[in-house]
Amino acid sequence: MKIRALTIGIIGYNSAEDLRLLLDAFTKLTPLQNVSIEILYVDDGSTDSSAQIFRNYNSAYKTKLICNKTTLGRAYSRNQIIKHALFDWVFFINSNILPKNTTFLSLLIKGLPKNGFAITNLIKYKSDDLIFQQFLNHSKRGLNQYNHFGLINYKYLLFGCCLINRATLVENSLFFDESITKYGGEELELSSRFNSGLSSRLYANKQALCFRNNHPGLLDHSKRLVAFGKYNFPKLSFNNKTAIVRSAYFIRYDFMFAPFIKGMFYLMLGFYRRGYIKSIKLIQLILLCSILVGYYNSQKFR
Repeated sequence: MKIRALTIGIIGYNSAEDLRLLLDAFTKLTPLQNVSIEILYVDDGSTDSSAQIFRNYNSAYKTKLICNKTTLGRAYSRNQIIKHALFDWVFFINSNILPKNTTFLSLLIKGLPKNGFAITNLIKYKSDDLIFQQFLNHSKRGLNQYNHFGLINYKYLLFGCCLINRATLVENSLFFDESITKYGGEELELSSRFNSGLSSRLYANKQALCFRNNHPGLLDHSKRLVAFGKYNFPKLSFNNKTAIVRSAYFIRYDFMFAPFIKGMFYLMLGFYRRGYIKSIKLIQLILLCSILVGYYNSQKFR
């Protein structure tokens, strides 16, 4: 499969310095021959200089800026890219993600599977929390467990660094659920609606590598997951909920599990702060408990 035209779709919110670094990285990329490129940036109601930085960006490619008047969330912003991208193929990237090297664009579109619909790229994470960084990059986590151009489960399709055929999304009326405005869940909600034909055309690209610098440590990330559990997790389907927490019992028998999960969560956070927890399995347990604590604290259980 050959790509002759590509929209690079960036979303960002109050990420001026990250956006500057990303745009600087784009200027250093080796250009593609015979490929038309557009860079489309959707600014999600930033109050910093993000939009102005993009306006001033001197690019060799076509550029387009869309500014949300208020902060409307990732789902709305990515829908703006789907609706307004000039080309049928879109490379979604968050403003805090960076391509690894100058050959990134060629690796992004080189040798793609003939029936590929969506190809998500491997992200390597860097964090001041070195134990959590090791967890994030563990060989059995996420895309790390797959071979290059291996078929992936739909739940691992992440739009922070993802090449997808937007024309297929539009033809099948597949857009992000804009009621999901806070952190997390919008990608899983969308990909779970793919029909079997589309779900069998999802691949991993492990050569067009990206970096996510300054990822929050486990303690800060667990706070984001508590918020996800409280606000977005309840909006997901039952099947998606169980895909995340891996057991329907936590949802069906919340009255039994809530006191135990909450107690264990705060106990294990205390152990982690003191450096007593380094096991990958225990870190996974903390993250699971984070989501459930938020869910049990949601309006449904008050």
